[in-house]
Amino acid sequence: MQIEELIKTSSNGASIQEIEDFENELKIKLPQDIKELYLKYNGLYIKEDYEIFFLTNVDYGTCIEKFSLIDNIKDRVNEFINDEDYYDSVVEVYFVEKKILPIGWTDTEYYEIGISIDQSSEDYGAFFLLPYDAEKDFCKMADNLDDFLSKFKKVD
Repeated sequence: MQIEELIKTSSNGASIQEIEDFENELKIKLPQDIKELYLKYNGLYIKEDYEIFFLTNVDYGTCIEKFSLIDNIKDRVNEFINDEDYYDSVVEVYFVEKKILPIGWTDTEYYEIGISIDQSSEDYGAFFLLPYDAEKDFCKMADNLDDFLSKFKKVD
């Protein structure tokens, strides 16, 4: 499936400079397919009548609501790193400890989606479902953006 089929609304793409600044500030390297996505769409909302299907320990279906703006991701991570009074369990557990960058939201308050930014891992660029409750297991959703998009199905 092409990303264009899923888009409800989107923002104009980020510039190459914005993406390089983002990577440099967070000291990460985005997978090429994610860079290309953000060059085309700097944040987007997914149509409500599409759900993603994959085998998981989650006990209900998952709708992906949106991919966040690159500046919102950066601000969230920086706030956690730089403000000792701000706590964000998703950023701490996944970004800091597991090298998974939260980039999007599901339609529930219990899960986000993230991508592996660990270049030394075979999962670099893979998509993960991230529970807010760090006691729960996070799970791999897809190996890369194309695999992730292939799992969307239109529902009635």
